[in-house]
Amino acid sequence: MKRFRAMVLILAVITIFLNLLSMNAFPGELLHKDNLKYIGAFRLPHGKIACDSGDKCIFAYGARPIAVDASGNKGKGSLFIGSHIYSQKIAEVTIPNLVNSNNLNDLNTAQILQSFFDITEGNRNNVMKDGARYDQTVVPGGLLVYGDKLIGSVQTYYDPGNQYLSHYVSSKNLSKVGDFAGMYKIGSAVGARFLAGYMDTIPLQWQEKLGGTAITGGGTIPITSATSVGPSAFAFNPSDLGRINPVPANTLMYYSLKNPLAAPTSTNPMFNLAAELRGVVFPDGSDSVLFFGRMGVGEYCYGIGTSDLTLVGKSTPGSTTHYCYDPAGSSKGHHAYPYKYQVWAYNAHDFIKVRKGGMNPWDVRPYEIWNFELPFQPKNAEIVGTSYDKKNRRLYISQACGDGDNPIVHVFEIVPE
Repeated sequence: MKRFRAMVLILAVITIFLNLLSMNAFPGELLHKDNLKYIGAFRLPHGKIACDSGDKCIFAYGARPIAVDASGNKGKGSLFIGSHIYSQKIAEVTIPNLVNSNNLNDLNTAQILQSFFDITEGNRNNVMKDGARYDQTVVPGGLLVYGDKLIGSVQTYYDPGNQYLSHYVSSKNLSKVGDFAGMYKIGSAVGARFLAGYMDTIPLQWQEKLGGTAITGGGTIPITSATSVGPSAFAFNPSDLGRINPVPANTLMYYSLKNPLAAPTSTNPMFNLAAELRGVVFPDGSDSVLFFGRMGVGEYCYGIGTSDLTLVGKSTPGSTTHYCYDPAGSSKGHHAYPYKYQVWAYNAHDFIKVRKGGMNPWDVRPYEIWNFELPFQPKNAEIVGTSYDKKNRRLYISQACGDGDNPIVHVFEIVPE
């Protein structure tokens, strides 16, 4: 009997040790470009998809935001994903077999599990104080599968700082009515537009150190003075949504026009205002927090984009606004063509220093920045969402207009060197 008990104890110790190894895949390791291994991609259905209402129930100009559900589709995994930017609904799709190819015809196409629905139930613009309606454009921020819930956020698009509320809760049953709760305010250190974007869960070993179970942030949305001028990060507990008002948030990092990540109108490869930030990933076991987006690597210019070199530098008719060389986009705004997909990699230990008061939130700097390519490279290189499956260590990236007007979903595995 004593021998049997000793064997049971030894097996228990071995089991605990193996579990710790599986949790700590990158013990104390900072991740680098080589840790991201491209696996493959899949397409999304073209044409109209059944939905609750509206005529923009399509994936074209959509795929923002995305949220992977490792337990979805009867344990096979699924992806919640946004529709056309004008309708801003959410659908759930399968994750088909991934194919690594630069030929679109080789890729498999996801199937619809749940059609498009407005999971905010008409509350998307109710982001002012006391839930008053914001009467201008509100766009999707982030989406996160959190247990049996979906945690979402929205951003006012062109706003000098009036947004007050940002996050909401819904169920994973998209067609269910009455399960929406929100909008809610998170934190009080800065305005809502600093927090109202991407999200990811915080690994268990970091939750107490950073003061939350999830990370949220945002930045690089007009108007610049009312958002982070570089990546931002705040730790919070999604379980506090609807329970504590405002939801407590621990500041980990943010930047302002007074204290930007880099000179906003420069050609600094670290950052300029032509950058877009669309995702955050906090891999289990590593010390790295990775922010994803795109970066303008050409000459910075504010104005109207044009592909006509004869117009560059000239004023637009009846205005003092100049033309900027940018064949990828003709909108008025920040330009620095060409654009590259980019990762800003941060050391989570710096976030601890900020939380403890030993470092200013704007003094944190990435330990490394790198560009990466995808098999399909449209002229207007744009990432519109990211999501991380911690169970399988798979990173999902939605790429705008990789399949005509449709997005493509690319998948990387995050592996040790």
